[in-house]
Amino acid sequence: RAQGFIWDGSGYGDDGAIWGGEQLLGTAAHAGRVAHLRLLKLPGGDAAVREPWRLGLYALSEACGTDTALAFFGDRPEAAMLLSIAHNQALAPGSCGMGRLFDAVAAIAGLCPVARYEGEAAIALEQAFDEGAAGQYGLEISGGEWDWRPLVREVARDVRNGESAGVVSARFHRALVDLTVRAALPGEIIVLSGGVFQNAHLLERCIAALRAGGYREFANERVPAG
Repeated sequence: RAQGFIWDGSGYGDDGAIWGGEQLLGTAAHAGRVAHLRLLKLPGGDAAVREPWRLGLYALSEACGTDTALAFFGDRPEAAMLLSIAHNQALAPGSCGMGRLFDAVAAIAGLCPVARYEGEAAIALEQAFDEGAAGQYGLEISGGEWDWRPLVREVARDVRNGESAGVVSARFHRALVDLTVRAALPGEIIVLSGGVFQNAHLLERCIAALRAGGYREFANERVPAG
């Protein structure tokens, strides 16, 4: 058996929902989901992928409240309306894609509020990484769900305190590395795959941390992670 951290922007799961931030356990014949990222709503559907500020708006509203969300993005004329539809599944479908969390954090940090191509916000967040920054954020593990709200609260705090996007990026990446180590099931081979693991900062640090924890890890070599 092996466990896989399979992180991407989006993909349909076996329950018909939008997946992309999963921990799977199984074999080549069959694997099941044992944990996943808390759902992020996409206000306006696919428009939220093209405009990451919408994801930042929703994430802040859930983590910090409406006032904080509007303090960051209230200059957008449709912001209040998007918050009003956030709990309408038809108008704001949910996604547990890890790539969407990258988009939200990038937007809150002031990077790429509107994307010109798929993944631009996540790439901007990766490229902003400040090697000299200290500290890390944290995601809460609650049963089989990884709760991003504590992390988003810390991101909002740092941005309000004037921390650079580079500091936010470094602390965010370290939070995800820490998550893989804490969530990893003992005694299982680990696979790291999905488009998010094209991020060199994330992949290299996850591999190092998992090896230090005694795990055997595998990542894409012959085909792209996406």
